[in-house]
Amino acid sequence: LPFDPQQIFLIFKQHILANTFEGNYRNKISGDYVLLTSGNDTMNRHIASNAKQFNKEVIIFDHAYYTGYTDDINLGMGEQYYADLFITFGDFYKNNKFRYELSKNFKTNIIVSSSKKIREIKKINSVKFKYNNKTLFYYIPTSLRGPGYRFGPYMDIADKTYLEWQKNLSKLFTEKLIFKHHPKDKFKKIYEKYHTNLCVSYESVNEILIKKNNLCFIFDTIGTAFAEVSASKFPIIFFDLHQRKIPSFVLEKIKNRCIYIDLLKYKKISFSYIEDLLISKNFDYNALDAFSIENLSSVRDQHETLKDYLLKIL
Repeated sequence: LPFDPQQIFLIFKQHILANTFEGNYRNKISGDYVLLTSGNDTMNRHIASNAKQFNKEVIIFDHAYYTGYTDDINLGMGEQYYADLFITFGDFYKNNKFRYELSKNFKTNIIVSSSKKIREIKKINSVKFKYNNKTLFYYIPTSLRGPGYRFGPYMDIADKTYLEWQKNLSKLFTEKLIFKHHPKDKFKKIYEKYHTNLCVSYESVNEILIKKNNLCFIFDTIGTAFAEVSASKFPIIFFDLHQRKIPSFVLEKIKNRCIYIDLLKYKKISFSYIEDLLISKNFDYNALDAFSIENLSSVRDQHETLKDYLLKIL
């Protein structure tokens, strides 16, 4: 790194002070339980830390329609450091937690639920995909980070690098590419200046899944939208930029659901190569269900799962 140790220390110190409340802990929480929608949110971590000082039970909801696609610190230290109870989506992670290096040692009580959103998507009737010259490609990127908003290990890429990659993607798919804005992206104007010729869509993923046919989706990272589309019967091309730490046993399932292209192994990709893959690929549209749905007969969402748990112990 082009920094001396003192500079690095000051960067970390400023970040910590900007997200710290000073003073003695006080019991500001009435009741015995604290329910939080994410363990990664900074404010939620303050609340959870305060709760643990006074022996409150901390319950964390996973929040992205899936659990266990990646093996990173968000799933371990982020979600489970303060959690007594972690309510996940699907049963894959619970059944395989021992294989996740960065979260297997957290002794959290895990109970599983089924994502209502994913169950609804799986009910959508779609025309069976068959590639032709009129097929369009919906690209759903992650958000740009800006200068002061970094996610950390396995979840980051320089904005300029990401924008340059998108330029290459636009050249590959030309006018067939439709750019879907990330709903939480704070830097949409940068995209407008950087990509002047892109066709842009502001529709929600759900609207696209219901209204459209003859589409192929493109992703380069794992997230909520990826989980939604994976539950559908639309094809997916996954260009792996290695933004997330996907364990090998999960990657095999992703390869069954998607056309998987590891960009570290390709110097050049032609559109005709993509076409050949789309024509020959046998997509397993149920390959990733277990990351979002407990089982096909389960209808318990997170709130119903929590209700059943509390009725048993109270």
